[in-house]
Amino acid sequence: MRHVRNPSSEDTAMGRGLSGLKAALASALALWLAATGASAQDCGREVSCSVGGGTYRAVLPEDGPNAPWVLYLHGYSGTSEGAMQRASLIDAFLSRGMAVVAPDGQPFAGEGPPDWSVADTFDWPREDTVFLSAVIADAAERFDLDADRLLIAGYSRGGSMAWDLACRAPGLARAFASQSGAFWEPLPDACAGPVHLFHMHGLADRTVSFEGRKAVFFEHPFHQGSVMSGLDVLRDVNGCWGAAEFTEEDAHFVKRWECDRGSLTLVMGPFGHNRQADTSAR
Repeated sequence: MRHVRNPSSEDTAMGRGLSGLKAALASALALWLAATGASAQDCGREVSCSVGGGTYRAVLPEDGPNAPWVLYLHGYSGTSEGAMQRASLIDAFLSRGMAVVAPDGQPFAGEGPPDWSVADTFDWPREDTVFLSAVIADAAERFDLDADRLLIAGYSRGGSMAWDLACRAPGLARAFASQSGAFWEPLPDACAGPVHLFHMHGLADRTVSFEGRKAVFFEHPFHQGSVMSGLDVLRDVNGCWGAAEFTEEDAHFVKRWECDRGSLTLVMGPFGHNRQADTSAR
């Protein structure tokens, strides 16, 4: 188990690194938004919107402007077009008055299926923390969305990217949610700030196993992190080292931690890597 420790020279260096990341994000956003000129709704569910280095699609609820919204990150080999065609996913949010914005990942190794630049030791050409920050800024302005009511959610590798964003840039959204995807090794030593995070994982998942696993993809070694070890990092920054409250809800096992800051909820069940129909409802 990880324990809270006093600040050290390593922590100070990490703090400087995070400050540098924030500065880089701000600079990149300014340049990309100036280049793309986000203003008119000339794109949406059927036509992709372009923002520096990538694309995304969006669908709006009937209620109109200033809506709350979800940034949905697809899994490995997914696309924004595919996400928009998933009625069970889209309708679950639209029925709650939420807009859905779905970005496109980058080709793995330059020519493979779409993926995200999760912190997993691979040399990704596009830094997706910067790209997704640009998507958020562009979509909020273009579609008049409420920037203060944003949920970042993802499935599988998209879920892992949501964990990375929650750790590296917690101020991007009000809350984060993931199914079947968490940190990859090497786990971060610390995160930038407290978060509200919901995570759902199947205990029979052999694709992204709950306990973590090593694998080789495209001749590169990867190591999926343990969900519980990843939660320890978040429990540290949130200040929730007590025992979690445990309940059984609709054949799922639920752990909720009482935190000094933010919140953490873990939902587990006897299922595999497949998407669960009630994930969006939760």
